[in-house]
Amino acid sequence: MQPNWQRFDFRSLQLYCELGRLGSIREVARVHRLDASQVSRLLASFETEYRTKLVERSAEGVRYTEHGLAMKTRFENVLAAAQGLAEVTPTATSLAVAATAFLHTRVVAPLVAQVTPLLPDLRFRLMDFAPDGLVAHGIQGAFEGAVHIGRLDWPRAWVSTEAGRLTWQLFARKKHPLTRRKHVTVDELRPFRFTQPVYWTRGKLELGNDHCPLTRVERTAGTSTSTADAAIAVIRDSDELAFLPEILCREEVTRGVLSPIRVRAWPAIHHPLFATFRSDAVTVQFLRQFVALLARIIGRA
Repeated sequence: MQPNWQRFDFRSLQLYCELGRLGSIREVARVHRLDASQVSRLLASFETEYRTKLVERSAEGVRYTEHGLAMKTRFENVLAAAQGLAEVTPTATSLAVAATAFLHTRVVAPLVAQVTPLLPDLRFRLMDFAPDGLVAHGIQGAFEGAVHIGRLDWPRAWVSTEAGRLTWQLFARKKHPLTRRKHVTVDELRPFRFTQPVYWTRGKLELGNDHCPLTRVERTAGTSTSTADAAIAVIRDSDELAFLPEILCREEVTRGVLSPIRVRAWPAIHHPLFATFRSDAVTVQFLRQFVALLARIIGRA
């Protein structure tokens, strides 16, 4: 599972990158009017998150390790994308962005939290919608932009751009009977129930698509939830299984709460993530920079 750089704000990323330019913790602290201990603790936090040594310390100062230099390059790309977003202005002063709850929690909200200080005159509104209702609600004027999985049939006045791909995996609690094995067969899954997504849309209850290779008739239905976070809560405390986006479960896997289950003969499941905006609400440059930052958040860049 990938470490989560979203734990750190842009200022922290900037301080980390400054180590290379200024050459010492003490100098970074002096330039930014901080205590050296604050910079040291920040660096320790990065090394804890990435589970590796990122700098070599000596009497001459600090020097990035190979891993540390790779992180510096990635952070510089993230900062450049964020700065690029700050330098272009959408045509609206407020921007409503629609997505499913899990995309807001793991992707959109972290992006907005990071860029809001750079865009003081822009107000974001994050709105949860079921996937099947996105286009209809957008046409009705409920929002100016959306982040969604898979290409949708938007009108010509809307512009969609792919930001990258998300990966799905089967997950269970850490001490689930199936997690003791390196691989399991499809037949070994059959005794266990699967959580499944469900939405209230167009005045009725509809089952969502969890992208699982097993069809619904091939598996036993378990708890139905309208949010992926609720599905995690269910499988964390039971023997139910859930086929979920990897980005959603990163933190729980890192903490040893959940484990992925690898099933023999199952293909890798990837689906594209798109950002779509009404063309009169944002500039082309804004959309391009929004997508660039989105790509880095989901880990493509």
